[in-house]
Amino acid sequence: MRLPGPPLVGRGIFDGMDPELVVAEHFAQLVNLAVHQRPDEELQESLSALLEALESLPDSGVDLSTDGQLLRANHVEVPNSIVGVNDLVSQCGAFGLSSLYLERKTSADELLLVARALGAEPVPGQAEQAFRGSLIGVDRIIPTFALIPRVLPRPTRSLTPEDWGRTVPSENRAHSVTFAAVRRYTGSLNELFVRLMAGPTREALPELQEQLFQRLGEAVRDGQGSTVLEVFEFIADRLDKAGDDRVQQMWQTLERRCIRPLTLEPLCQQLLVGGEEGRRAIDVARRIGAPAVEQLLEMLTATDSRHERATLFNGLLTMRIEAGFLRHLMHDQRWYVARNAVDLAGKGARRELEDDLIEMTEHVDERVKLAALHGLARLGTPKALVVLHNAMKDPSPAIRTKAAAALGSLRRTLAMPMVSAALAHERDTTVITALKVALGIHSRPSGPQALVDERRSVLRMTLGR
Repeated sequence: MRLPGPPLVGRGIFDGMDPELVVAEHFAQLVNLAVHQRPDEELQESLSALLEALESLPDSGVDLSTDGQLLRANHVEVPNSIVGVNDLVSQCGAFGLSSLYLERKTSADELLLVARALGAEPVPGQAEQAFRGSLIGVDRIIPTFALIPRVLPRPTRSLTPEDWGRTVPSENRAHSVTFAAVRRYTGSLNELFVRLMAGPTREALPELQEQLFQRLGEAVRDGQGSTVLEVFEFIADRLDKAGDDRVQQMWQTLERRCIRPLTLEPLCQQLLVGGEEGRRAIDVARRIGAPAVEQLLEMLTATDSRHERATLFNGLLTMRIEAGFLRHLMHDQRWYVARNAVDLAGKGARRELEDDLIEMTEHVDERVKLAALHGLARLGTPKALVVLHNAMKDPSPAIRTKAAAALGSLRRTLAMPMVSAALAHERDTTVITALKVALGIHSRPSGPQALVDERRSVLRMTLGR
């Protein structure tokens, strides 16, 4: 059931509304859907309308500003009757926002990220920090907070050049200027590290941490993975060495702010560099825990490189992943996420997940079932043996082939009668070959090397080696 209000797609552009109002309309509707946790397909529908509206702008962008009651688009008041406007104004107030500048060329990912961040439940006392933390790497949408000078990247038709680009020395003076450029830290990262290691007072520490946070965002935008890794390592070091509880809490807050998908991607990419850099990256990933695991699994799914897949998988195997988290991933609707979680549980010989691996042998996707059978073979428990034996009766030849190879890999006296019994009834030639390899026999006396070569061929096919 759709939320009440006007249709989301195509409306506004053709009904005589000003282009900036059309952008405000569709952005407000997108935030409204995020606030009410609507399905992703509805978000995508509204997002498409917003992108179309941005493309139609005669200006370089739209400044959406609010005083807590009204919403304005480039100084033009947006009617409260438009769906989502009240939600947008309310959420901006809850996060301490006074404006958002949407550039014409803003990407779909950035728009969606900001809409979801605005649609989240604000945390009392930490709402502004949480919102900032969720937007690392977003550079086409510029949020302005009530106590921070505004910034606009270039003039628009409704804002004169005199209103744009002014730099003000203090926040107090910024309140009298429509738009102003925020003064940024210009020193080197090493200089900032030195200042932070010098033991600044509690009063001075937040400002220095904010500068470090800005530097992390810049490194993400510039694709400087080694710098991202260095910042994460520095924060971890400061957190470990903080003697004062209050200071430790401040570093913990900063670390939580930095742990976002946009920062974890370049961090985890350093794992693929290999050598000392790769070892440092996996050490940081282990410290971060579940969010880093999710990012590594996403990378594992996306890569077509066998070398990269092996590197990522081996890195994941060194991480102590909570059983509950792996169990959650196994039941993900995406087959590849479930398959990777099953692989991790099986190759990590996670006996506490034995029942879950058994359950995954009934998965609707055959690729997940094959991974589960391989995992059970690695566990080699009596219950696993029974499941592998039952899998020899599966209607799928691929499943029976995998089960045969798995039983053969156990090399147990109990497994061999099961394999022999299956061989007596099997009719599929591929499965028969796998059963014979499991028993150590072959139908053709072609010499020892031929037998070794075929055994290897079947093993590669059945066990994915």
